[in-house]
Amino acid sequence: MTEWQGVKATLHKGLLAYRDGFVVLLPVIILGSIITLAGYWLPDLVPSTASTIEPLQGTIRVGWIRTLHFVALLSISICLAHAFGEDAVMAAVLGFTAYTTVLLIELSSDQARTFLNHGAPVIAILLPAILMVGLRLFRRVDGLSKRWLPGMETLMAKSLRQTPRFVVCYLWAVGVAMVLLTSDLPGNAIAALGDWAAQMNTMVGILIRVIINQLFWALGIHGSLMIDAIIPAGMLDGPIAGADRVRKFYLIVANLGGTGMGLSLILAIFLSRRDAHMRNVAKAAMPFSVFNINEVLIFGLPIALNPYLILPFVLVPVVNITVGAWLFDWMDLRLVGATPSFVVPPLINGWLATDGDIRAPLIQLVMIALGTAIYLPFVRRYARVVSWEQQYRRASASLAVGDSLNPITPLHTHSFQQSQSDLIELYSRVDALLKHLDGNHLTVHYQPRICLRTRRINGYEALLRLDESGIRCSLMEFLMTFERAGMTKVLDMWVCRRVAEDIGTLRSGHPDSVISINVHPDSLRDMELLEWLVSNLSGRGIELEIVERGFVNSSATMERLTWLRKHGFRIAIDDFGTGNSNLSMLRHVKVDAIKLDRSLVVGASEGNARVIFEHACSMCRGLGKEVIAEGVETAEELRVVLEAGVEVAQGWYFAKAMPLREAIAYRLPVIDLANELAPMVPQS
Repeated sequence: MTEWQGVKATLHKGLLAYRDGFVVLLPVIILGSIITLAGYWLPDLVPSTASTIEPLQGTIRVGWIRTLHFVALLSISICLAHAFGEDAVMAAVLGFTAYTTVLLIELSSDQARTFLNHGAPVIAILLPAILMVGLRLFRRVDGLSKRWLPGMETLMAKSLRQTPRFVVCYLWAVGVAMVLLTSDLPGNAIAALGDWAAQMNTMVGILIRVIINQLFWALGIHGSLMIDAIIPAGMLDGPIAGADRVRKFYLIVANLGGTGMGLSLILAIFLSRRDAHMRNVAKAAMPFSVFNINEVLIFGLPIALNPYLILPFVLVPVVNITVGAWLFDWMDLRLVGATPSFVVPPLINGWLATDGDIRAPLIQLVMIALGTAIYLPFVRRYARVVSWEQQYRRASASLAVGDSLNPITPLHTHSFQQSQSDLIELYSRVDALLKHLDGNHLTVHYQPRICLRTRRINGYEALLRLDESGIRCSLMEFLMTFERAGMTKVLDMWVCRRVAEDIGTLRSGHPDSVISINVHPDSLRDMELLEWLVSNLSGRGIELEIVERGFVNSSATMERLTWLRKHGFRIAIDDFGTGNSNLSMLRHVKVDAIKLDRSLVVGASEGNARVIFEHACSMCRGLGKEVIAEGVETAEELRVVLEAGVEVAQGWYFAKAMPLREAIAYRLPVIDLANELAPMVPQS
């Protein structure tokens, strides 16, 4: 990896961690939305509370927004610490301490209000990154501090050892933050842009204001609070397109469902029908978007720092303002009513703002439809990359394994961090693979299994192979990517279909041979695939190989394997000795064969390893299981296998996995094999 690639990977990891930090805020966002709605609607529902709540409505809203920035600081600090392998508690405490220090310093200055309005939100978002840079830069300080309290591993000792780096990073973060605030380079640039926008005519100025507002939201900063601090709010008091005030016009045509036209985005998500996660977030956001509160979507999908959704998030309100202004002028529609509160639902606010003109709600419906049309292709693209269901169906279509296979959540689980960061990166990799993948890139090769007693081929193992040149990916990376993405069932089905096509030819020279197929534990959860196996391969000498972990703590798996055995399939434990090897498990599982992993064979040439290997083989035979040694590559390994009483082996010593035609033409080299076996195996 080049230096630039390393920097790019680090930035990408940091970006994903920031997005995680926003997603973690979702419960807080929902709580804040409930509080905001309660503050506006409770006085109407319970009049006795009006005198108390109405004077505090603005304070509640602004106070909650500032609390949100503080919580975001902690959330992002923790997510960054997880991503870069730092102590999450230390990062959170550092963020709290540094931010509080900066806050106290600025509040004692003459610019306290300015800082609270636009300095504090920016620092809250930037400070976690500043802290993480400091933690990485001053990591060597830990080496010095480890000399403190040697031999003690208590929490107190750990905290004391972290103290030097904590102090250094604290000074670093506060120093960098104060430099940014003192120089005010970002603030000056934004203020200059605001002044320029204020000098434009009303339409251009409002469009610039909206773009800046949306970009702040896209960075995870509350745009409404920031925009009022940098662009004069008086701009919203002038007339535009039939409205006596710009603010009223904006609420009617470009804030339907909250900033970024939340209702349009929700409709686009439901219309795309691509991803369960996005639909669930849309359902959670709907009750709040009806009242023009869109934070659930912004931080839940998330839109913040999401390169797939930022463009339409900015574009939709800009298009709606432009088209809406034209429609209002064309229809000579006037917003002559009172300016409704921002929490009045769409359509109702249009009706009220025009004193009951039905054309206003109709225009709002057009705006919602227009926004939906713009969002839809971007939502589909985003779902295509990050949706497990969508990726699964694309893989099924690419390999033509049929539409009847329904997605099943994979057995492996991900932590919350992985579900938001690693999975997005993982599905991006899957998306790249699927662009080039079809059945022509995959083949099935067959590796002979040798009966050491008869010195004959007694079966073949079907192994997936990949045309690596066409897809620019190694087979190992390909399989690991599909396994992590929970899509191995698609590959299993493809291999089973190829074996069903090849089995007649394969067994023409060896009619009694066993054909073994590797099946992932995920595949055993799908009865449609298992029923296909029974319908097409039952009674045809098929052995299904399941890795050890597929037998651990899964009664459902055991029941289905028993069902398959009743339908004539042999069952084998694959790669025995590499996973959760549990000798007591062998008493309960009903299998026909145990395949010993090559790692056991390689390490069994001498000493205790050989004793363990021989006893394991003896125990498996005593339980009535056929023992198969995998990965036999040398004469010495073959000798060890024979002395342990193993009767079936496969590996490169005999033959590699081969295409179908080569496999059926393969003949065991009798002379060489006889030289190795003659001293130990009686001639048949």
